[in-house]
Amino acid sequence: HQVEKSMKLLILDGNSVINRAYFGVKPLTTREGLYTHAIYGFLNILERIDDALLEGVRRKSKYIFDQLEGADGVISVSGLGLMIGIECKRPAAEIIEECRDRGVLVIKAKQKVRLLPALNIEKEQLEKAINVIKEVCAK
Repeated sequence: HQVEKSMKLLILDGNSVINRAYFGVKPLTTREGLYTHAIYGFLNILERIDDALLEGVRRKSKYIFDQLEGADGVISVSGLGLMIGIECKRPAAEIIEECRDRGVLVIKAKQKVRLLPALNIEKEQLEKAINVIKEVCAK
């Protein structure tokens, strides 16, 4: 991969992982203009994002919201794309532990259960995970 000298890269990352990789790696390119270190991986991912992938993310996001909004034990669902927070009636830590015991890994963000599935998650995997989350929240 070659980098144009005039190319500017804007990185938005809520967890600052990319920010740390960006500022922690000098130089970003070799003398020949090839990407180096974490930036290579990040830009490689960006190059794979196309309209079909984004449409899949929209469909999956809608599916998650449709399934969880109004579900038993769920107070609210918020987020964008596949970064989704679920406010539950039960403590998030309990939900996370029970989901993990049933093979679904979710994390906590403040008092919410946070979903961060891969953008290319298969529909069958997503459906299984959402069913587990719904069952655990309904307890």
